[in-house]
Amino acid sequence: MSVTYTCKRVAAAFRDGDDVVYALGEVTYESNVYPHTRHLSTTFIGKLPDAIKTVFAFAADTCGGDLNSPDRKMTPERYIKSALNALKQPLPLDPDMPLHISSWDKETVDRILNTLQERGTPAILRNHYDVPRINWFVKLPFSDEGRPLLEPCPDLGYQPKKSAELPQVNFGKVLKLRPSSDNWFVRIDADGKILGRPEWQYRILGDYVSSIWETELTHPGSYKKLIPAFRDYLRDLPQSDVLCVLDPGTKYYGVDEMIAKYGDGEFLLSSVDQEDLYKIYAALKSVREV
Repeated sequence: MSVTYTCKRVAAAFRDGDDVVYALGEVTYESNVYPHTRHLSTTFIGKLPDAIKTVFAFAADTCGGDLNSPDRKMTPERYIKSALNALKQPLPLDPDMPLHISSWDKETVDRILNTLQERGTPAILRNHYDVPRINWFVKLPFSDEGRPLLEPCPDLGYQPKKSAELPQVNFGKVLKLRPSSDNWFVRIDADGKILGRPEWQYRILGDYVSSIWETELTHPGSYKKLIPAFRDYLRDLPQSDVLCVLDPGTKYYGVDEMIAKYGDGEFLLSSVDQEDLYKIYAALKSVREV
């Protein structure tokens, strides 16, 4: 399986009236593509809230190793810290740069060109930075190695005052289920309805990381404590026995077989044969603690 190695996070910005528009970039290479040539990609362009949301979404990808650093020690906290540091000192981005739209992805190109034509304004960045995937066509003022080509502009930087208060995060209740090939976890709401689906530990952690971006906006710096605390919480969580209900509407194979075997009402997870667990987890509708 290919791993994307991220070597550096960079940022640029320009002012649009009372707002600042940020562009995020990342220097990466793929583990299974040789030679390992580093390349700078523009991964996002837009206003601050969506920039922070994007940072936390990418940080979540480090939980399972799909996104890693060359030293193979990348963590969500490390990723977020480096991205926020880049946002503190962005390089100036020319809002009047012309947009040259061309790509192998004809559908995306046609959609963008149609949007630009409908708007009827010049094809420059300040007029169209909000068009989905326009970041593909924005060149940042960095080399492919991430070396800055201009002086930073701290006046455009995101430099919030760190919050001393640790906020409460509404992520739902997490239960640790019987292991199949690995430990499984599930999130439930107050009624026992499953949020998402049962997942392995790294995916639950990733879901948590991507969910706290708004908390970071209201309580800057809180990720530094929230993420390690949640990681420890998952590690120490005792296994729960639960009453399960399957969803006959799921499209996952084996659900009819499992309903025939365990019924269409509640049944104890501890009564399930080990070889059936992965099918049960794929078809769960709700759980209730015993």
